[in-house]
Amino acid sequence: MIPVQGYCNSTKFTRDSIRWLDFVTHTQGHRILHALNGTGEPKIAGYSVDSFCKETNTVYQYQDIDSCFGLVKCKVFSPNNLFHPLLPFRCNGKLMFPLCRTCAETLNQNICSHTDEERSITGTWVTVEVKKAREKEYKIIKIYEVYHFQSSSNDLFRSYIDLFLKIKQEASGYQKGCLTEQQKSEYVISYSEKENIYLDKNSIIIKDVFLPTPEIAAFQWTQSNNFVTHDNSTNIFIAAFTTCHALLKLYSEIEKLNESVLYFDTDSIIYKSDGINDPPLGNFLGEFTDELNGGTITSFVTEQFGFELRFGKRACFKYG
Repeated sequence: MIPVQGYCNSTKFTRDSIRWLDFVTHTQGHRILHALNGTGEPKIAGYSVDSFCKETNTVYQYQDIDSCFGLVKCKVFSPNNLFHPLLPFRCNGKLMFPLCRTCAETLNQNICSHTDEERSITGTWVTVEVKKAREKEYKIIKIYEVYHFQSSSNDLFRSYIDLFLKIKQEASGYQKGCLTEQQKSEYVISYSEKENIYLDKNSIIIKDVFLPTPEIAAFQWTQSNNFVTHDNSTNIFIAAFTTCHALLKLYSEIEKLNESVLYFDTDSIIYKSDGINDPPLGNFLGEFTDELNGGTITSFVTEQFGFELRFGKRACFKYG
């Protein structure tokens, strides 16, 4: 474990790590060499390790999750009264966010009366979301395995994101309120200043929209056959980190809204507004947008993604 203040006086250990190693020595009955009971930290093939047991040929490393970056398989105890659980757990063929494993597995709809052990959840998560879970009073009970990356970068997918964000923004048209040529130019300039992406004004266009009836809107578009060939190879780490950061972005607003949240999906939130708790809106990457164009929902159906607006307009979205 690396001390919070870093290494001091060249003592590359912490009291917690030594206590843990002494505990393992006592419980297993073997002599475990570490920094304070041998000739310094043991070395295996030239590499320093926290401790080593010659009798069992076992290396012991004491690591705190805060020093890791990657994936971790661990067992956690969830808090008792967290309104919006954070860590996902798969059971019964579905991805759930329970505070109690046994309640999720048995689909219990009554008050939970299970023990901490029965409530415990074991899973593999990105270390970033586990650190956030600890902030929400999840407790790590046991770490089984860690896949740690020694280096990280914020630029790995920058060119990829910039390319497709440019295409998406141009296909989405101008933001609400951009009517004059000056307003359109200001939008393009502001986007380049904020995201360093230069939109092509000639590409920000919808060919035609007409209303056959008051209830039906028809869009005319041109189909492109220039698609990228599907690649059969996958990278579980990229998928896990992408999902993790999307979850944490959504959760950053959900935890503020707390019990005002009525429904949320992967990239949207339906909540009861009090005029103060509204999330900040914007038109740039990572910002929330108003999907109702200033309208207010008076009723909605979650399973069908349906809702009714204040002035009588209705919408229903079904999947599958």
